[in-house]
Amino acid sequence: MASNSSFSRFPLMTMLFSLFLILGIALYVVLYQGTTVINLHPHMHAIGSMFIAPPLPKPKPVKRVTYYNRPSWISRNVFDTCDDRCEMISSSNYKNSDVVVFHASDIHMGTPLRKYRGQTWVFHAMEPPFLIPSFKNWKRLFNWTLSYRRDADIFNPYSTFTRRTDVGNKDTQHIIRWENKTRNIGWIVSHCGIESQRLKYGVKLKQTIDVDTFGRCGKLHCPRGQWQECLEKYKFYASFENSLCIDYITEKSFRVFERNIDSIPVTRGAPDYSMFLPPGSFVNTRNFSSTSNLGNFLKRLSDDKLTFMTYFKWRQYYKAEDQIDSKMGFCELCRRLHNPTQKYRRLYEDIDEWVRQGALPRRSCRPVVDII
Repeated sequence: MASNSSFSRFPLMTMLFSLFLILGIALYVVLYQGTTVINLHPHMHAIGSMFIAPPLPKPKPVKRVTYYNRPSWISRNVFDTCDDRCEMISSSNYKNSDVVVFHASDIHMGTPLRKYRGQTWVFHAMEPPFLIPSFKNWKRLFNWTLSYRRDADIFNPYSTFTRRTDVGNKDTQHIIRWENKTRNIGWIVSHCGIESQRLKYGVKLKQTIDVDTFGRCGKLHCPRGQWQECLEKYKFYASFENSLCIDYITEKSFRVFERNIDSIPVTRGAPDYSMFLPPGSFVNTRNFSSTSNLGNFLKRLSDDKLTFMTYFKWRQYYKAEDQIDSKMGFCELCRRLHNPTQKYRRLYEDIDEWVRQGALPRRSCRPVVDII
């Protein structure tokens, strides 16, 4: 009880001390600075302001972004974790909107929509060109592009790597069960007849090394949601993209890194994978002149435990973070909307040409020439 009583007197003592301090300073001013009691008010106001917290900064205004045809994998709360304040409005009524986002692969109309004065239109494209309908008639409408491509106005890859802050921590070191690795290449694929002809490539590769194919395009079944368990016994995973297009590297490759799957990804696509994946962490089919050369290399690597383990050293220094929900891109969009110097008014003369780049020396996609 005595302890509680002493604590209850503490605020009172603090208040009395503050009061005596203020009166002492005021008395000093009156006696020694030639200030009368009548003119004391400004001094008292200055003293009082010492005990008043400064006003809180005004919150930033909320920028409203209308997504005309928002896909289900883009959350309405995509801006919640952004540093700047924006609000997602999912609606086809965009007349009074400042910013309108269009999901490119779901716009199936030859006649373009009407664009109202002062609007900024954003072309959101996370699929390869062959999955995006024609936009030949949509000229001089789009201001910004948001895409996996590095030449987009707002770059949003499917995943990113960040430097680990716990380097050297034994708790983060992952043990690979070499004795469980009894098969060579595992592959989960459900879209068969597509542009990259990856099934033909897999059949050709199978002539040199065993390839087990799960999904609608293979004979093996992997229960839904258990793909990690299905790959436990495989030393390699076939990360073959559905198209061979610039910068197009998807979850086919990234998810092996994100989930710390103990299989080396064998990548097949058009990007320069060294710009997206940690060095020494993957095998690129483009480095081999034929499927037989690739298969023989993988068989040698399969028998070399020490070299195999070096492909996982990256885990000590980096971690992969999924960006498929496009939060990275939308937070950058929000930041630019709050920064007048970033809100430039670029206008794409021909957005369809940007997608396909058919007339440019650097085409968006390259032809299939490696099935040999």
